[in-house]
Amino acid sequence: MPIKTGCNASEEFPQATLPVRQVVLTCLCLLVLNACGGNSGNSDSDTKTRAASPPPVSSASAMRAPVTPLYGGKAAGTWLWDTASILSTGNKLTNADKANISTLIQFCKDKQVTEVYLQINRDIPVAKYQYLVSTLAAASVATGSTSSPIAVQALDGASNWTVAAGETRKNAFMDWVFAYQKAATATQRFSGIHFDVEPYTAQLWKDNLAAGILAYQDFVTDVKKRIAAKKASDGLDLSMTVDIPFWYDERLYNNSYGSGNLAEWVYQNVPVVAIMSYRDTSGPMFDVAKNELAYGVLYGKRTIIGAETSQQDPTYVSFYEEGEAIMRTELNRVVTAISLDSSTAGARYSFGIHDYKNWKTMPLSPR
Repeated sequence: MPIKTGCNASEEFPQATLPVRQVVLTCLCLLVLNACGGNSGNSDSDTKTRAASPPPVSSASAMRAPVTPLYGGKAAGTWLWDTASILSTGNKLTNADKANISTLIQFCKDKQVTEVYLQINRDIPVAKYQYLVSTLAAASVATGSTSSPIAVQALDGASNWTVAAGETRKNAFMDWVFAYQKAATATQRFSGIHFDVEPYTAQLWKDNLAAGILAYQDFVTDVKKRIAAKKASDGLDLSMTVDIPFWYDERLYNNSYGSGNLAEWVYQNVPVVAIMSYRDTSGPMFDVAKNELAYGVLYGKRTIIGAETSQQDPTYVSFYEEGEAIMRTELNRVVTAISLDSSTAGARYSFGIHDYKNWKTMPLSPR
């Protein structure tokens, strides 16, 4: 008959003569009891021993060890301007497209990037954007003890978008994004619209500053209303981000929108603000972003603190010469400076590194 031992072993023995069988069974039981520590599976002692032992490691708990956060525990994003460099314009998803996307994902994992600001090139088929966005959303980027998918914002902008000359292009971009969102599945959708509109490079701003500021305010108000209307009519929930230079707090307005400085007005009207706080040391970077971060605290808005990696003149606006290791050190020091200042300690912020093309080739050490 089956013999069940304290270790839950079970075996059927053949018939044997009684003495031989008894000897065999006795020896076997002694061996098994010795291996199990002399306790049967139903004894109180065995129950206590099992309860005290740690549970077996599951595949979920056997995940890789947490990584060291690179930016003081804050998230990072990057601008990707040349979308055609990763997605071809033909209808077929090519092996080169897939390889470029894999390179982008690995870059995001290595650099702990959880947001990509992707310029929309309407020559690229919608299906390829759907594939790209969903593939990034399925990726997992470790940023410490947690992991995050890669969110994608639809990016575009030009200095003339604030005036009649840029109206057609601005509307075409927004219409494309709205149509894309409506047709996309949940994993294919953009997380928001990212505007890089720099009106100060347009002639109107240079000829008539007050008119240039008013035109920019009209632009922000218009796109904000359009996004809100699409949410109400089609349920399209898109965040809105605008890029601004750090010196907008020095540009004053007194018009139909009231009076004040332009930076504060932007924070009053836009959910997320990206500051071009381009400096290559932490002190100046914090100094130029401090007022905006304080506005973020005041109005409950998130700030993206920008860092530059391309070659620039003057050189102090970019980490191009310093290399990535020094950039990480300085950004960590910015985190410390923000936490120690009473006006910015409560800020919600992340970092934005400009841009993918230059950051990708940035050496770790100084050039």
